Amino acid sequence: MTVADFLGHEEHVKEAFHAGITNRLKTLNAEIFRGTGSFVDAHTIRVELNLRDGEIDTSRLEGEIHLRGEKILIATGSSPVRPDIFPFGQGGIYDSDTILKLVSIPKILAVVGAGVIGAEYACTFSALGAEVHIVDGRDILLPFLDAEVSRALMGAFQRNGIVFHWNESVQKCIPLRIT
Repeated sequence: MTVADFLGHEEHVKEAFHAGITNRLKTLNAEIFRGTGSFVDAHTIRVELNLRDGEIDTSRLEGEIHLRGEKILIATGSSPVRPDIFPFGQGGIYDSDTILKLVSIPKILAVVGAGVIGAEYACTFSALGAEVHIVDGRDILLPFLDAEVSRALMGAFQRNGIVFHWNESVQKCIPLRIT
């Protein structure tokens, strides 16, 4: 098994989840619009359409549409945050998507952020044998959890060799020069 095999499972889970949601929306006869949205007012969204053939009415592949509703649910999905301080794509700097393309396990991994995704990757790479350090500006793991549960989880992480650097933030990130 390679790192790509192990971590690629996440991509399959995402695809299955998106397919399930799309099928459920189709079952409910929901109309799906893909594009960039912005609020016109509290009950109106303007969508600059960005569609692909076969998704919905192909006569509306471009332009914009206004959608009105009493209540508006914003479900943006998840994508990695890429702060300018990190030169992604250089010298071993990855986000939560690009790390899935690794072909080998790093000896040492610094995970910036002790949220759900950071905790998931920290555990995964620790289990695969990497020395893992988590850097976070807060002082608690997964703060939305009950404090006792969070402390117990942090203890389990530490017993597995994960090192926490609480109340810390990255000031500068210099890519590795691999020779």
